[in-house]
Amino acid sequence: MSLSAILSLDDFEHAARRRLPRPVFAYVSGAVETNASWRDNRAAFDAWGFVPRVLVDVSKRSARAKLLGREYAQPFGIAPMGIAALSAYRGDIVLARGAAAEGSRSP
Repeated sequence: MSLSAILSLDDFEHAARRRLPRPVFAYVSGAVETNASWRDNRAAFDAWGFVPRVLVDVSKRSARAKLLGREYAQPFGIAPMGIAALSAYRGDIVLARGAAAEGSRSP
């Protein structure tokens, strides 16, 4: 499945389930013990919705954010995950390079 066919987070999960070895997929997709934090996070995201806007000029929009006195290219980062290299060949290096290329950095 190419990225052009992925339209939602659930699509990523289905693609990963087919591509990754079972133990790696279980580690990456799993939640701790009772899955309480996973359910809470999912409920928080389900409470928000996006309103599609078409034919609107977005050329001057930015995701830049100032957090704790530092400015970042976007208000999120990549969580450290020791198994990233098992999820994809040199996955940890690919994640670090991608983050650096997009102006994301560790605090």
